[in-house]
Amino acid sequence: MAKIFHTALVSSIHKKMHGSILRRRKGHTLLSQGQRPRDPHSARQMQLRGHFNYLAGKWGALTPTQQEMWNTHASRLDKPMSGFNDFVGMNTRLLAASNSTLVIRDTPPATPDTPTYSTDFSVLFISNSTNLLSWTEPDSASLFLSIYRSVEPGFSYTKKRRWSLVATVRSDDKLYSDTHGFPQGVPIRYHARVIDPYGRQSPRTAAVPTIVSPMAFIVDTENFRIKEYTIDPLSFSRMFGTAGSGETQFNEPNHIAADQAYLYISDYGNSRVKKHLRGNFSFTGSITSLSEPTGIDCDDTYLVFIEYAVKKIRLFNKETLAPLDSQTVSHWSNGCHIYDGKLYVATGGSYQIFSYTFPGLSLVTDWTFANDSIIDITSGGGFLWATSYSQNRLLKIDPSTGSLVDTYGSFGSGDDNFSGPYGIDYYDGILYVVDYWNNRIKKHRASDWTFIEASGSTGSGQGQFSSPQGIAVA
Repeated sequence: MAKIFHTALVSSIHKKMHGSILRRRKGHTLLSQGQRPRDPHSARQMQLRGHFNYLAGKWGALTPTQQEMWNTHASRLDKPMSGFNDFVGMNTRLLAASNSTLVIRDTPPATPDTPTYSTDFSVLFISNSTNLLSWTEPDSASLFLSIYRSVEPGFSYTKKRRWSLVATVRSDDKLYSDTHGFPQGVPIRYHARVIDPYGRQSPRTAAVPTIVSPMAFIVDTENFRIKEYTIDPLSFSRMFGTAGSGETQFNEPNHIAADQAYLYISDYGNSRVKKHLRGNFSFTGSITSLSEPTGIDCDDTYLVFIEYAVKKIRLFNKETLAPLDSQTVSHWSNGCHIYDGKLYVATGGSYQIFSYTFPGLSLVTDWTFANDSIIDITSGGGFLWATSYSQNRLLKIDPSTGSLVDTYGSFGSGDDNFSGPYGIDYYDGILYVVDYWNNRIKKHRASDWTFIEASGSTGSGQGQFSSPQGIAVA
């Protein structure tokens, strides 16, 4: 921004000139480059111009006392302005947020204080056209959250990052799905500002990029929490949970399933299945009054889990958590997995895997594996993969015949060893295995069992576990 000092030949200069804006301030003229909207005829730009015209008329209807209150408030701001601009700016935010004239403020707040910005603002990749944004509800009084988006490449002629307002939503929603039309692979960043009941804006949150990398979620059973790990390499990222029965607490959690937006957790000791948002781990619902829930899995529509104590398979709507079906079975069950139109159930002590139609839950067949107490099961590369807790090994199974194709592992703590392998999942040719008694997570190449890496030790620290059980890579 340039400052112009007038000569004797020029007494004043203002308004626009060749795309630049000249305005008077503190006895000088300031020259700044005008920022034009990309599409001045967009619905958003038309709406904002309508708000401005409406509020300009409202300003004229204020009493001299009210106008003076706005002038006083505006003079106390970090960046002083006229009372008119202060009035229009605050009320425009409220109008744009609620589309209601009922929130118009005729008088300003008592102080120029701004609200606190929202914490834990995060972005989760859902598809090539949709990102899920989440945040923790601000502690301070607030009404709305304005969400802004920047796309790279997406620079203006001034070479500055260009941010556009995506939406203004209620701050207590804590969730917003942004559907866009940008090409696949274009990096997108977001930030947000809280708006309080007067229309005051908070400072912006940090710019958050879209998270597209897969993550592993591990049930740290005896530490009563869920841990999030990056998968390449295996590295601690975040965790949540404590002992108890509250919304973010657990009592002997065991198995976990994940999709692009949510985590589904069997909270065994609290007799419930819990649903948490992946973005900020906030609690979004639960299925209660269950009898020792264990194995759990989901697909695009359904959530399925085992009630161990009553030997029952339960089917629910994944979105609403409404019950859809159930099936009483003859076996005690542990892990379960949906694959190719069937539900596979590991039975642990009876050394069997049962298969059912899915979502119909009609018995198809059962396979017996002598002395292999199978705890969990997954699929990948055209095969089923299972953990044999009793034999300290992994099983590779032909899903068409139930025949054992190969086995891997033995008892111990080395690279090729396990001590009570428990949860298992498959992603992009890699097996992720929870090594229960060794309190670690292991990665093996599925094609040849090659050991890749392990992470974890015994304890309660960030990178430590106490009897981990379930795992889900999503």
